[in-house]
Amino acid sequence: MRRCPLIPLLGTLLVLACKPGDETSGSSDSGTSAGPTGDETSETETLTETETDPGSTTDPESTTTTDVTTGSDSEDETEFPETDTDETTDAGPMCPNGLVEEGEECDDGILDDNGPCVSGCLNNICGDGKVWLGVEACDAGPQNGAYAGTCGEDCTTESIPKCGDGVLQEEYEACEHFDTNQDGVLCDPEQCSWGDFRYVFVTSLSFTGDLATELVDEDITGVARADAICQALAVNRLPGSYYAWLSDNNNLPTSDAATRIGGAQDSPTATYVMPQGGEPVALNWNQLVTSGPQQAIIRDESGEEVLPLPTAVWTNTSTSGHSLGEASCNNWSSLDGAGWVGQVKTGSEWTDKAPLSCQWMSVHLYCIQGVEK
Repeated sequence: MRRCPLIPLLGTLLVLACKPGDETSGSSDSGTSAGPTGDETSETETLTETETDPGSTTDPESTTTTDVTTGSDSEDETEFPETDTDETTDAGPMCPNGLVEEGEECDDGILDDNGPCVSGCLNNICGDGKVWLGVEACDAGPQNGAYAGTCGEDCTTESIPKCGDGVLQEEYEACEHFDTNQDGVLCDPEQCSWGDFRYVFVTSLSFTGDLATELVDEDITGVARADAICQALAVNRLPGSYYAWLSDNNNLPTSDAATRIGGAQDSPTATYVMPQGGEPVALNWNQLVTSGPQQAIIRDESGEEVLPLPTAVWTNTSTSGHSLGEASCNNWSSLDGAGWVGQVKTGSEWTDKAPLSCQWMSVHLYCIQGVEK
């Protein structure tokens, strides 16, 4: 006898037919199928009653059906939360957003290279190359504090190291304003170096109109004698060759003081200074022969002041360095007559003041360094 398997379906027991041809005989009897036994009939009836009982109180709608294929409930399916595929990641601090976050020095919501908070949410500090308007006057970054640069170390223009700041920067300067070297030469205020200079002084000695003195040979007279006096006084005191700011009326090439000195050709840009003299007498030759000395030439060849002031100086020379054509003590060789003088002061009177008796004893000479002899 072959028994058919029972398969539960949709909560109700259903009887499925046996597949023919799969029977297995339990004995050696013929293959004729026998009817169901009593046990089998009873089991079948019981299942049938369960399926068709009209008096059942079971609510059909509440019956749970099972999907044969999947074995899951078709109506009461288990719901799973949807997976959010857009993963949330920590993007770090947002600059600028007005909030100071980790890794930021500042965040005012407005990044401005001329304000307190600059790109990258960094504080605007002196030396970063960004000028904080109203707080910093300048900012040249790594170049702050460079000599003759554009900005000082403290981001001000006043602290820029430069010529004239009163601090000697030995790497770049030989001297600073108002410094004098061992020869008494004033520091060039434009270059902070001793530069090219020429000495000028008033003689420590005074003379009559014939320039009488034992300093030079008596055979030398006139303007040549005056030049020799200047040179004799400068020897062993000052370097270079010296000529007197003195002219005669001979109408010779040597008659004009400027020609003999040769300042226009020898040293047009040289600064003229007094020995131990402080401020320059003239910044260049042109200034000397157009405006005169900006400081009265009051020091002698040794750097000492000549007193009393203002003292008279034999000249017969115009402010341009040429002969006045006035009386000149017979071209500086006689005590007769008069000679033209200047006074130790500034302005045109430094060389062109008035005539004076050739016998006057207390008259000096101006001596100026010029072309080498």
